[in-house]
Amino acid sequence: MRLVLISVALLSSSFISLNAHGADLYQRNVARPVNQVVFASVDSVRNITKQQVIQSTRNGWHTLSGALIGGLIGYQFGGGTGQVVATTAGAVLGAGMADYRSQTPVIMEYQLVELLLKTEQGELINVIQDNDSNMRFKRGDAVRLLYFDEGVRVDIAY
Repeated sequence: MRLVLISVALLSSSFISLNAHGADLYQRNVARPVNQVVFASVDSVRNITKQQVIQSTRNGWHTLSGALIGGLIGYQFGGGTGQVVATTAGAVLGAGMADYRSQTPVIMEYQLVELLLKTEQGELINVIQDNDSNMRFKRGDAVRLLYFDEGVRVDIAY
Protein backbone atom coordinates (compact mmCIF):
# COMPACT_ATOMS: atom_id res chain seq x y z
CA MET A 1 0.00 0.00 0.00
CA ARG A 2 2.84 2.41 0.82
CA LEU A 3 4.49 1.68 -2.51
CA VAL A 4 1.27 2.55 -4.30
CA LEU A 5 0.90 5.85 -2.41
CA ILE A 6 4.52 6.80 -3.07
CA SER A 7 4.10 5.99 -6.77
CA VAL A 8 0.90 8.04 -6.92
CA ALA A 9 2.62 10.99 -5.21
CA LEU A 10 5.59 10.86 -7.58
CA LEU A 11 3.50 10.49 -10.71
CA SER A 12 0.95 13.12 -9.72
CA SER A 13 3.73 15.69 -9.52
CA SER A 14 3.84 15.56 -13.32
CA PHE A 15 0.27 16.92 -13.38
CA ILE A 16 1.00 19.77 -11.02
CA SER A 17 4.15 21.02 -12.70
CA LEU A 18 3.51 23.70 -15.31
CA ASN A 19 5.86 25.07 -17.88
CA ALA A 20 5.96 28.66 -16.70
CA HIS A 21 7.53 30.52 -19.61
CA GLY A 22 9.65 33.37 -18.32
CA ALA A 23 9.34 32.45 -14.68
CA ASP A 24 13.06 32.81 -14.07
CA LEU A 25 14.28 35.42 -16.51
CA TYR A 26 17.48 36.31 -14.64
CA GLN A 27 19.96 33.48 -14.42
CA ARG A 28 22.56 33.27 -11.71
CA ASN A 29 26.26 32.82 -12.35
CA VAL A 30 26.04 33.79 -16.02
CA ALA A 31 28.32 36.42 -17.50
CA ARG A 32 27.16 38.22 -20.63
CA PRO A 33 28.67 41.16 -22.46
CA VAL A 34 27.13 44.61 -22.03
CA ASN A 35 26.94 46.52 -25.30
CA GLN A 36 26.21 49.94 -23.83
CA VAL A 37 25.52 51.62 -20.47
CA VAL A 38 23.37 54.76 -20.35
CA PHE A 39 22.74 56.73 -17.16
CA ALA A 40 19.35 58.35 -16.64
CA SER A 41 16.80 59.42 -14.04
CA VAL A 42 13.32 58.02 -13.53
CA ASP A 43 10.65 60.38 -14.84
CA SER A 44 7.65 58.12 -14.08
CA VAL A 45 6.90 54.62 -12.80
CA ARG A 46 3.82 52.53 -13.52
CA ASN A 47 3.18 48.99 -12.32
CA ILE A 48 1.32 46.88 -14.86
CA THR A 49 0.09 43.31 -15.12
CA LYS A 50 0.34 41.13 -18.20
CA GLN A 51 -1.59 37.93 -18.65
CA GLN A 52 -0.40 35.22 -20.98
CA VAL A 53 -2.37 32.15 -21.97
CA ILE A 54 -0.15 29.10 -22.15
CA GLN A 55 -1.44 26.22 -24.22
CA SER A 56 -0.49 22.71 -23.24
CA THR A 57 2.17 20.85 -25.16
CA ARG A 58 0.23 17.58 -25.36
CA ASN A 59 2.85 14.88 -25.57
CA GLY A 60 0.89 11.93 -24.16
CA TRP A 61 2.82 11.54 -20.94
CA HIS A 62 0.03 13.18 -18.95
CA THR A 63 -2.50 10.69 -20.31
CA LEU A 64 -0.22 7.73 -19.66
CA SER A 65 0.54 8.92 -16.13
CA GLY A 66 -3.18 9.43 -15.47
CA ALA A 67 -3.95 5.92 -16.68
CA LEU A 68 -1.22 4.48 -14.46
CA ILE A 69 -2.36 6.39 -11.37
CA GLY A 70 -6.01 5.55 -12.02
CA GLY A 71 -5.14 1.90 -12.51
CA LEU A 72 -3.14 1.82 -9.28
CA ILE A 73 -5.99 3.38 -7.35
CA GLY A 74 -8.56 1.05 -8.96
CA TYR A 75 -6.40 -1.97 -8.12
CA GLN A 76 -6.98 -1.26 -4.41
CA PHE A 77 -10.67 -2.14 -4.69
CA GLY A 78 -12.45 -5.45 -5.11
CA GLY A 79 -11.08 -8.90 -5.63
CA GLY A 80 -10.87 -11.31 -8.54
CA THR A 81 -12.85 -10.08 -11.54
CA GLY A 82 -14.06 -7.06 -9.57
CA GLN A 83 -10.48 -5.98 -9.04
CA VAL A 84 -9.78 -6.28 -12.78
CA VAL A 85 -12.88 -4.20 -13.55
CA ALA A 86 -11.95 -1.58 -10.92
CA THR A 87 -8.37 -1.40 -12.25
CA THR A 88 -9.58 -0.99 -15.84
CA ALA A 89 -12.17 1.60 -14.88
CA GLY A 90 -9.58 3.52 -12.83
CA ALA A 91 -7.12 3.51 -15.73
CA VAL A 92 -9.74 4.75 -18.20
CA LEU A 93 -10.99 7.47 -15.82
CA GLY A 94 -7.45 8.53 -14.93
CA ALA A 95 -6.44 8.76 -18.57
CA GLY A 96 -9.58 10.75 -19.41
CA MET A 97 -9.08 13.20 -16.55
CA ALA A 98 -5.41 13.70 -17.39
CA ASP A 99 -6.16 14.22 -21.08
CA TYR A 100 -8.87 16.76 -20.25
CA ARG A 101 -6.57 18.62 -17.86
CA SER A 102 -3.74 18.70 -20.40
CA GLN A 103 -6.06 20.42 -22.91
CA THR A 104 -7.01 23.20 -20.48
CA PRO A 105 -4.97 26.37 -21.08
CA VAL A 106 -3.21 27.95 -18.13
CA ILE A 107 -3.23 31.71 -17.56
CA MET A 108 0.06 33.08 -16.22
CA GLU A 109 0.08 36.57 -14.75
CA TYR A 110 3.27 38.63 -14.80
CA GLN A 111 3.93 41.69 -12.66
CA LEU A 112 5.79 44.28 -14.75
CA VAL A 113 7.03 47.82 -14.24
CA GLU A 114 6.95 50.49 -16.93
CA LEU A 115 9.66 53.12 -16.54
CA LEU A 116 9.90 56.41 -18.41
CA LEU A 117 13.54 57.47 -18.16
CA LYS A 118 15.27 60.74 -19.02
CA THR A 119 18.88 60.29 -20.08
CA GLU A 120 21.69 62.73 -19.30
CA GLN A 121 21.38 63.92 -22.92
CA GLY A 122 17.67 64.72 -22.43
CA GLU A 123 16.25 61.75 -24.39
CA LEU A 124 13.15 59.95 -23.10
CA ILE A 125 13.30 56.14 -23.06
CA ASN A 126 10.42 53.85 -22.13
CA VAL A 127 11.33 50.42 -20.68
CA ILE A 128 9.01 47.63 -19.52
CA GLN A 129 10.62 44.90 -17.44
CA ASP A 130 9.78 42.35 -14.75
CA ASN A 131 8.90 43.85 -11.40
CA ASP A 132 11.70 42.99 -8.97
CA SER A 133 10.48 43.29 -5.37
CA ASN A 134 14.06 44.02 -4.24
CA MET A 135 14.42 46.95 -6.63
CA ARG A 136 11.66 49.54 -6.29
CA PHE A 137 11.88 52.58 -8.55
CA LYS A 138 10.52 56.03 -7.74
CA ARG A 139 10.53 59.33 -9.56
CA GLY A 140 13.96 61.00 -9.50
CA ASP A 141 15.98 57.79 -8.91
CA ALA A 142 19.33 57.64 -10.70
CA VAL A 143 19.36 54.51 -12.88
CA ARG A 144 21.52 52.83 -15.47
CA LEU A 145 20.29 51.14 -18.63
CA LEU A 146 22.29 48.05 -19.53
CA TYR A 147 21.96 47.14 -23.20
CA PHE A 148 22.56 43.46 -24.08
CA ASP A 149 22.23 41.57 -27.36
CA GLU A 150 18.87 40.15 -26.22
CA GLY A 151 17.40 43.28 -24.60
CA VAL A 152 17.80 45.93 -21.97
CA ARG A 153 17.66 46.02 -18.17
CA VAL A 154 17.26 48.98 -15.83
CA ASP A 155 18.99 48.94 -12.44
CA ILE A 156 19.38 51.57 -9.76
CA ALA A 157 22.75 53.32 -10.19
CA TYR A 158 24.89 53.17 -7.07
